[in-house]
Amino acid sequence: MKKILTAAVVASAMALAPAHAGLVSFAGFAASNGEEGFVSGTSLTIDGVSMTFTSTHNPYFDGVSGGKPAGLGVCRELTMAAQPQCAIGSDDSIDEDVAGDPEVIAISFDDGALPLQGISFRDGAHNLINDSTALLNWAIVTESGLLIGTDSFAFVHDMISAGINGVVAFGFGFADDGGDQFYIESIETPIPAALPLLLSGIAGLGFASRKQKSV
Repeated sequence: MKKILTAAVVASAMALAPAHAGLVSFAGFAASNGEEGFVSGTSLTIDGVSMTFTSTHNPYFDGVSGGKPAGLGVCRELTMAAQPQCAIGSDDSIDEDVAGDPEVIAISFDDGALPLQGISFRDGAHNLINDSTALLNWAIVTESGLLIGTDSFAFVHDMISAGINGVVAFGFGFADDGGDQFYIESIETPIPAALPLLLSGIAGLGFASRKQKSV
């Protein structure tokens, strides 16, 4: 009985343990599900994290081209299909297809504030630009207030990689002066892990129970 109680305590502690940090890959979502656009305000669960995607136009998940991934971008016009694609002549990166009308994408966490612990950007040709000096507009809403600026991809990458706690929502937009078209390849944030941990704990209980019966 003592062993069973010990296993129960361990299972409870594991189920209540902090969620583990993990990669939320928008590029991976596109690779697994196929390229697809959504209307602004669509909620999706990607790699275990529930998010709502809001855009000046339409959030778009772009896949692999030339062996290189892209990620989350913006499409001004979607085709009417079961799995909407970006219409010909309507680019799917975050840019400024129409002069004076820069594109913006925003992401909010549906289940409450989370730490934001990493991010990766790709340019229009799907090249990594995490160290780029080109500019982008950014805003991060936290439980403590609003952070906002126009800075280089390298600055934003390093700032987020250092960790920002209590993030409710965040967004990025094309910077008119000195900007570059881009995609958000991925972010890093704690992924809810209660279910796999609980299942692991239950398995431990079963093992302890079998061992107790054999004694």
